[in-house]
Amino acid sequence: MPGKRRDAACSTIFSLVFGSTAIGCFDPPDTMLDTEDPTSTGTVEATTTTGTPSPDDESSTGAGGNTTTSDGDTDASSDTTTGTGEPEDCNGDDPTGFADGVEVCDGIDQNCNEEIDEGVPNDGEGCMDPGPPTFGDTVDTIHITVHTDVEADAESGDSFEVCFPDLGLCQALDIEDWADRGRANYDVMTIDADGAAVADIQSMEFYLTSEGNDAWKPLGFQVSFDGNPVYCRDGLDIYFGNGEGELSAWADPDGFGNHCDTIWPTPITHGPMLGAMGPTDARIWYRTDHTRAVLLRVATSLVELQSAPVVDYGYPVIVNDFTETVHVGGLTPDTEYFYDIEIDGTRYGPWSFNTAPDVGESGTWSMAMGSSAGADDQPIWQGVRDVEPDVFLFLGDNHFAGSSNLTTLRQYYRYTRSRGLRSVLQHEASILSIWDDLDYTGSGEDGNATGKQFSLQAFSEYWANPSYGLAVTPGIFSMHSYRDVDIFMIDDRYYRGLDDSITGDAQEQWLLDALSASTATFKLIASGSQFSLDSTASQSWANFPTAQQRLLQHIADEVITGVVLLSGDIRRSEFRTLPAVKGGYPIPELTSSAMANSSIAACPPIGGELVNCFSGSNYFMNLEIDTSAVDPALVATVYDVDGTEVDSLTILRSNLE
Repeated sequence: MPGKRRDAACSTIFSLVFGSTAIGCFDPPDTMLDTEDPTSTGTVEATTTTGTPSPDDESSTGAGGNTTTSDGDTDASSDTTTGTGEPEDCNGDDPTGFADGVEVCDGIDQNCNEEIDEGVPNDGEGCMDPGPPTFGDTVDTIHITVHTDVEADAESGDSFEVCFPDLGLCQALDIEDWADRGRANYDVMTIDADGAAVADIQSMEFYLTSEGNDAWKPLGFQVSFDGNPVYCRDGLDIYFGNGEGELSAWADPDGFGNHCDTIWPTPITHGPMLGAMGPTDARIWYRTDHTRAVLLRVATSLVELQSAPVVDYGYPVIVNDFTETVHVGGLTPDTEYFYDIEIDGTRYGPWSFNTAPDVGESGTWSMAMGSSAGADDQPIWQGVRDVEPDVFLFLGDNHFAGSSNLTTLRQYYRYTRSRGLRSVLQHEASILSIWDDLDYTGSGEDGNATGKQFSLQAFSEYWANPSYGLAVTPGIFSMHSYRDVDIFMIDDRYYRGLDDSITGDAQEQWLLDALSASTATFKLIASGSQFSLDSTASQSWANFPTAQQRLLQHIADEVITGVVLLSGDIRRSEFRTLPAVKGGYPIPELTSSAMANSSIAACPPIGGELVNCFSGSNYFMNLEIDTSAVDPALVATVYDVDGTEVDSLTILRSNLE
């Protein structure tokens, strides 16, 4: 199962430098990992996305549900021969194309069934290396990373700037709404170079422009031009300030060039992270420090991983902040896979994941969830890991940027993505996410927010959801199926207040249609804001009672069974039951908040819709779902920051109809 932690062999990082690395879909590396495993089966197919909606697959779609079908392997067992008794050649002069041929990922129909690369590792382009992007003679964007030492920061008022004297260009080393140069932090910013000639840029200088209370000790600087690395210096032992021995200006005495490979611990700065996981597909997300060739391999055993062909060749680019999501297909349901990532001849990993069981298949699985997780210290993730969820759903306020500035949003994503055990969970469980106001554009912001398109861009760069809105309706909403449960993830911000709804007309119609089409045992509808009209939260659906009633009445009129509402936002956790509308049934609402926030909201009096409330700590909730029982059940358990069970609520399917 995706959330189960692996043994030490699968959780440690190995590094293997090859004498040379074969560039091709099926050539193994010259040197193999020293790992023993008696099992060995096939590998997988892949497509790569960079912050754009993914095409529909078996488990995830913009409007479908448990009505989708499997894309299993095609049986090409027919024995077509020529009149001479020889197998029929279906590819002309290509000697590999015969009816009894074995399909491989190369853009050729080996088995003569008129399908290309089916049932095998497949990225739709023959698993070929597209080659790196071409960098021109000019630069549009200068990308700068600053690493601050753990010993001395400059958060208390110092100001600095970086200058490129050849261009007469200087810019402050500041990120809007961010505590710059914090201890041990990596601050990443960009400078508009406006098409300057690369050959004209031969130097770089740093200056202290005003003195605060602390000296600043940078450990390293890294610069790329449009993603092409041009400068790297790590292991610095200098201090900026006005004290004895401290500097007010500095330029590298060795000149402007690459004096190291990276200032990050590895070229993979963040990740990998497992995104939406289906029976025959998986999404794997990562970020690099600049544009590099990234080779992904996947196999069903550690032994096979040693010599597995490359599934995907990635070249992360600056326009997506060097993030990449690889959509791997051609997998077998309910199967464990191992994968690693190779950069410059070094292989990082291995990690592992389990594909989901078939869509519509009953059984037992778990999904943990929570919201409001932006604090520096996030100890709650140990408790989350201990319950070993198959899926984790972020319910919004996943960082506290409160900004529509793209540089700021990316900085907050990078920072929270690297928080201790949170970063570990993200390659142990399948991760899904929605947003609320603080990771949208700011507190209480709605569809009129300026710069909301940048928030959507950053969200799609840093998550690996099944899709993002519809072709003509941008947003973060999507639907994902796991076994016989459908998860409807709502965008409660992008269209809020533009009409009488919280979702906007197009998204609302998508949701209603998708609910009507779903045959899932449980249908989970997730919103960053609470659904309850009785909620004391200022940002709840109580502000849009007509829209809330349309949703609940549609569920009743269409006889949509098994609905459970999920929400976050309010900095406390609650069990609620929304009263039945005409012809309907009472619908439970499970609110999980906050996970990592020092600001805790008090509980209102128990009664009415409010079944129970939990305050005074940080919390997460785990949903144990058993659809194989005679009366399928969902058990919601609240855990505190120490991983201690606080309370639970059992929801029976028979009560949701």
